Order: sequence, then C-alpha cells, then structure tokens
Amino acid sequence: MKVLDLGCGPHAKKEGSVGLDLRPAPHVDVVHDLNVFPYPFPDGEFDWIEMHHILEHLDRPLAVLNEVHRIAKDGATVRIVVAHYTSYYSYGDMEHSHHFGFMSFLCLTGTGLFTMPWKKLHFADIYKIFGISILANLMPRKWERYVCFLFPALFIEVHFKVVKTGDDKKLRRVLRRLPASGCQRLGTVELGVDFLARLLEDAPRLDVADRAAEDLEPLGALAVVVVRQSFEKVALNSRREFALGDAETFIEGEKSRP
Repeated sequence: MKVLDLGCGPHAKKEGSVGLDLRPAPHVDVVHDLNVFPYPFPDGEFDWIEMHHILEHLDRPLAVLNEVHRIAKDGATVRIVVAHYTSYYSYGDMEHSHHFGFMSFLCLTGTGLFTMPWKKLHFADIYKIFGISILANLMPRKWERYVCFLFPALFIEVHFKVVKTGDDKKLRRVLRRLPASGCQRLGTVELGVDFLARLLEDAPRLDVADRAAEDLEPLGALAVVVVRQSFEKVALNSRREFALGDAETFIEGEKSRP
C-alpha cells in the first residue's frame, strides 16, 4: 500500500509514507507548497492519503481536495483531521484560514467524487463522561445545528473513500471552483454525480462559463444558480436540469452588476 502524508510537518511523518511538506526536513521526501497546483505526483498514485491538521492552513481547500482526488487511486482512503469550528484549537490559531464542521465534509459526498464511510467527532473528557460525545456522533447534523456551541467538540476526523468514474475530470472542475457556500447548498439538496454530469453536458465544454468575467468563478456560479434559483425544481422535480439560457442570463446579470 502506497501512503502519502500531505503536510507532514517538521517533526515526523506517518510510518512508511511519502512525506510532503513546505519546508525541508530529514523525514520530508518531497518539498512542495500545497497551495500550488498541480502536485508533483501522477494520477492514481496512492492508496492512502493522510491530511492531519493541514487543510485548515491552506488557501483553497476545495482545490486541494480536487488534487487529492486526482492523485488517489479508485477506492483509496483519504483521512482528514481538523479542529472543529467550535474548538479553541480552530479559532485560536491565527494561521488557520478556514474552519470546518461535519457539514463541511458531508457536502462533498454530493459531488460523487467521495463517499464518507467513517467519521468521528472528538470531545474533551468531560463530554465523554456525560455521554454527549456519544449522542453527537450518533446525530452529528442535529448536534451541529442546535447545540454544538453549548457542547463544543475538539476535532473532527473523517475517512473519505475516493470514487472514480468516467465523469471525474468534469466533476473535479466543479469541485475545484465551487465556492464553499455553493458546496453547502449542493450537499443540502443532495445533488448527485448524475445530475452534475447532465448539467455539464448541457453546457458543452463550458463555453458559457468560459465567456464569463474572470473573477466570477463561472463553474461556481453555474452550480449556485442551479440551487439558488431552482431549488424547488431540483428538490421536487426529480433533479430537473437548469436551463442553459437561464444560466446565461444569470451570468450576464452578474457581469453587469456595479
């Protein structure tokens, strides 16, 4: 099994792994900035990718996960550990660019690029004694929505399983450019790989998106407009495709805004 430890840090790496970090060290095998794409590995290289307290330090987490998907084998495991956004480990570190919760990772399963067979919220001992950690892990969405700031977690750990299909390249383009808010909306209405594939087929080679303003993040705009303006259509009418003409109208409107 070939293992990659992304952002292994200055002290150690996962035993038997290829260690990648920004700064040289005796255990670091590859020196590379994780904010620079692509990563120096071929497609489908690794069976296990370790990301231990690194994702929150990076500028574009979705672009990072897009690249992780590329270099992972079909069926590979991606283990991610980050501080939960209710933890002082999250908001107390000035070098953290992003803050994550259970829903942050659940929404990625809606892309069809990952499944999440295992997850765990880690709590301080006092919450373990009173059983709160058990209840939170049984009902993570309800805990996060209603009581997570009353009973904060320390860390969240997820294991993603990589799924590779014929639509991978198209879907990775969506994942790479999709804004965080759009990702959450996609997860909320559970847009699957089939719908995203059909959406992209409706915009041949994304010509419409390519004509949009450079700062519009056009793929993200296409994804957001699907959810923002046709939520009922998507949720109630068998994931009805959003008309390309409507997407063009939306993009032109965004370009003309002051």
